[in-house]
Amino acid sequence: GGGFGGESGPLGPSAPSRSQTIDGSLLRDAEGRFKLLIKEDAQGGVYIDKLQESSATDDRQRFCVGDTVTKLDGLSVGLNRGGMSVEGAKERIKNASSLVKLTVYRPRSAAGDGGGLGGL
Repeated sequence: GGGFGGESGPLGPSAPSRSQTIDGSLLRDAEGRFKLLIKEDAQGGVYIDKLQESSATDDRQRFCVGDTVTKLDGLSVGLNRGGMSVEGAKERIKNASSLVKLTVYRPRSAAGDGGGLGGL
């Protein structure tokens, strides 16, 4: 019985080739910390400045230092996007219960250039 399998045409999932958006959640660790530091760039965008290893099992390995934070718990982040300022985002993280949801944007140039997980 011959089947019609194995057609590898160009019709794959239409992932944007230029850049990517990543979703994930961060949890507080045993000391109650997210181990996340965000900063604001000159354009009013918010980005990840530090993300340290945590005893919590969460999605932090999806994120990289330098990723632009576009959403926090589903709310828009970044004055350049009409969202909250870095101060507002920090306040929200500080007042979060045990989990924050992040959406970040990573330009293609920064994606996949190997780790940089040196000694912190």
